[in-house]
Amino acid sequence: MIIPKGKPVHKELSSSFVDLAKLIEELRANAFSGTIELVGLKHEGEVLLEHGSVVMIRIQGEESLLGKQHLNAVLKLAKRENLLISTYMLPPESVVFLCEFLQSERIYENLSSEFTDPKGLITKFEQEEGDYFVEVIFQKNLGAGILFIQDHHLMDALLSILGKDISSGEVAIQDIIDGSRELGAVFNVYK
Repeated sequence: MIIPKGKPVHKELSSSFVDLAKLIEELRANAFSGTIELVGLKHEGEVLLEHGSVVMIRIQGEESLLGKQHLNAVLKLAKRENLLISTYMLPPESVVFLCEFLQSERIYENLSSEFTDPKGLITKFEQEEGDYFVEVIFQKNLGAGILFIQDHHLMDALLSILGKDISSGEVAIQDIIDGSRELGAVFNVYK
C-alpha cells in the first residue's frame, strides 16, 4: 500500500536525534492532520493524525502493527532502531479516508493500464456491493493515487504526483484516469 504524500513539513529527521514522542506532542498541540512517515532498515510505516490525535498506525517489517493502540510499540521502535521521520500535512477528511484504506484487504493486484482501462475498472466496482479502494501507481515512480468507491459511487480520490501538491476530489479523479492512460500505471484493488 502506497500512501499519497501531502505537503512536507519535516523531511528525514533521524530518530537518534529527534524524540518521536515529543514530535507527536508538538503535532497534537498544533492540531496537525496528516502522516508521520517512518523509514528504517528493518521497518517502515506511518502514524496518521487527525486534528492532533493519533487515529491509525501501520508498521511493516520484522514486526507488523496495525491500529492506533500500537503507539507505545512505535515509540519504543523509534528509540531502538534509527528511523527517518518525515511529516506530511493532509486535510483531515483525507486522513479518515486513508485510515479506511489501511484497514482494507487486497483482492486484485498488479493490473496493468496496458490491459485495464481505468474508467472500466471504476465502472466494474461501482456495480459491486461494498466499499473499494483502487490504488494507482504510476510508471517510473512518478506518483500514486487512491480512488474510493462506496455504495456504488466513486466518492473521492487522493493523488500525489512528483513535484506537485496533493490533490483530491474531482480533479484528482480525472488526473488519475488521464495519467494512468498517458503515463501508464498499475492498479491494486482493495475491499
